[in-house]
Amino acid sequence: MGLDKFRIRDDAKWGHPELEVSYSLMGQSVGYSEVLLNDDLSFEERQEFAAHAEDGFKDYLPDYDWSRVTEYEAPGCIDEPDAPPVKMLVANPKEKWSYKRNSPCILIIPGGGLTTCFRFTADIENWADKFGVPVATLTYRTLCQGAQYPAPVNDCEAAYNFLVEHAKELNISPNKIVLHGNSSGGHLVTGSLPQVKETWHYPTRMYGMGADH
Repeated sequence: MGLDKFRIRDDAKWGHPELEVSYSLMGQSVGYSEVLLNDDLSFEERQEFAAHAEDGFKDYLPDYDWSRVTEYEAPGCIDEPDAPPVKMLVANPKEKWSYKRNSPCILIIPGGGLTTCFRFTADIENWADKFGVPVATLTYRTLCQGAQYPAPVNDCEAAYNFLVEHAKELNISPNKIVLHGNSSGGHLVTGSLPQVKETWHYPTRMYGMGADH
């Protein structure tokens, strides 16, 4: 069903059965965004696509080094009373920290076309080693899960709030948190920044690399 339309299929690794199923569900589509724009796909089919895509990519991703990566559960966004908790990961530098105390922290918001939240777009361990500072990421609600605006933005705000409120525990400075996002994560960075600035009034830095989703 249109699998020959994908240039990445020239690479043998994309022959993974879960990815084959995922891409076949996309029909003649050429990207994740097109799944959402395909009126012929039901909500259940879009969820199935997301599940297969996540399962397929897991086989190509190494597990985290849990000796320096910690999982947290941030309370849901205060602007959304019924918001669910947000799962977060924070990676510390493997060796030397660049700051002895009050370290900056980078919060990477993953991409995935807003249909999925792909952790491979948030390379927290390598970034922590490169910059010598803690690097965090989160799993936000996606459109394939039925989430609507502003749910993913609220999840990003909840993750930021968690870092600020637990700054002392994490050995970071609450006014030195950098927001970074790739692809749809870049869009969520721009959407989150006004909310976190209004709440905390910190001079948060923003680095987003968006795409034409």
